[in-house]
Amino acid sequence: QFRLSLNMESESTYELPSFAVNENGWGPSTLPDDYKDLPYSFFSRDENLGMIMDLTQVSFAQNRGSAESEQGDNAFTTIDVTRTNTNRKTKLIHTKTNRNYNNANYNNTASGANKGRGQQKKNYNSYQRRNYDTLHIPSIPIKPTWKKICQMDFSDLAKLSTKVLPTATTFAECGSYNDYNPQYDLISVKKPVNLESHKECGDLHSISVMKDPFLSQVSDKNVATVYTTDVALAHLMVAIRSQLSWDLEIIKNAHGIFISHRDGVFDTYTVNETSADLPTEEENKDNCLRTEATAINRDFAKQIMAPHLTKCAYPSPFSPAQDEDPAAIHRMYRYRKFQLSDTQSVLVRTEVHGAQQRSGKAELFNAYAVNEWCPRTPLVNRWRSKMETSSGYALAEDMKNNNFRLSKWGVQAILAGVDRVKIGFVSRRNMNNLEAGHVILGVQTFSLDAFTKQIMLNEKNMWATLEYVVKEVSKQEDGNYVMPKDPV
Repeated sequence: QFRLSLNMESESTYELPSFAVNENGWGPSTLPDDYKDLPYSFFSRDENLGMIMDLTQVSFAQNRGSAESEQGDNAFTTIDVTRTNTNRKTKLIHTKTNRNYNNANYNNTASGANKGRGQQKKNYNSYQRRNYDTLHIPSIPIKPTWKKICQMDFSDLAKLSTKVLPTATTFAECGSYNDYNPQYDLISVKKPVNLESHKECGDLHSISVMKDPFLSQVSDKNVATVYTTDVALAHLMVAIRSQLSWDLEIIKNAHGIFISHRDGVFDTYTVNETSADLPTEEENKDNCLRTEATAINRDFAKQIMAPHLTKCAYPSPFSPAQDEDPAAIHRMYRYRKFQLSDTQSVLVRTEVHGAQQRSGKAELFNAYAVNEWCPRTPLVNRWRSKMETSSGYALAEDMKNNNFRLSKWGVQAILAGVDRVKIGFVSRRNMNNLEAGHVILGVQTFSLDAFTKQIMLNEKNMWATLEYVVKEVSKQEDGNYVMPKDPV
């Protein structure tokens, strides 16, 4: 992505520089004093001087992709970005990266470098159809009245690191949670269990920080300087792993800085976001894959729980009546405070999914599910075949295809301070039929440290990214800001 700035100045004349003409032959007529008596190595015309220009198939495909992208930019309408006076100040903070798409594009074209130009053109066009258009859809339209405050490159964010991790304290625990049913630890590929539907529980929604009544009350008392949720903070902390566009809302007022999100933006999970082969439009018609992955996580988190219910000291801030409903999906809303520095602290609303009794002690955990959906996967590489001999195959595949989603789950678990993370492996009963239902092929339990190491989370970089954003926002005036992740 290139940005061009034009500065209009007063009209000025241009004079041609003087040129020395060699009337006796070709080359310079005079030799500067700096180049006198320098050794010179003669060469013959048949010697190999090396490659001057790379016109290989891979380079040609990359350059053509850039040209097509440039031609596509011509379809946009130029807007006036001059500053206008408005009653409400709206600021804009940009983020951007183009590294992920370039790497995936290079790998795709390189794989077909030895195939013929026709076959490679077919592969390149297929990549464009499945990836390029989807990755370039912005999550929010940028208005011409918005002023760009700063721009953060992912290459710069990846280099950040904090010296000391912040200390965490539990501020309050609200809501309720169930115990885990240990029978689900016995599930295997040979003895799968049907995944039950729990549509009656409703869809899981991520409520923004501005609609949290508990945070609204405590912010009036200035118990922290930054207020946010685990979902919004997870997107920010591991933003360098994302490819699709998303955005955050940042409100700065007398009570502090509020890092929030728009309603419905983070209610569904992305599918194969970090894969080199995104789902086709036919496979993801009407966002059915996102709906499927989100419903699977809802049903799995509900099904693996035992009936026993534990209530927290405070009722749920959103629906206290659900604490008494055994059919509802119960969550502990754990408000935790992290001390970033002597003057900065952040209060985060996190979620705990349940507890498991181990040696007479209740260990808190979060439960998530990864799902197998692609009918184009060869039979020998499907989970039912691989998980019998390699228990880590399914998670390794999902780390490659959904690295950003797994990273967010790891961040949410760290923020909540849980002891364990449970991952369920769910596959379609019939890979070609979404409506045929799903089966649970297994459940793996990780300690928090083991899971974060498995997905290679860098906690020092996560907290340094937050500190950097808070520092930039603190310099600004009170108002509403938008922080969009630019399409790659």
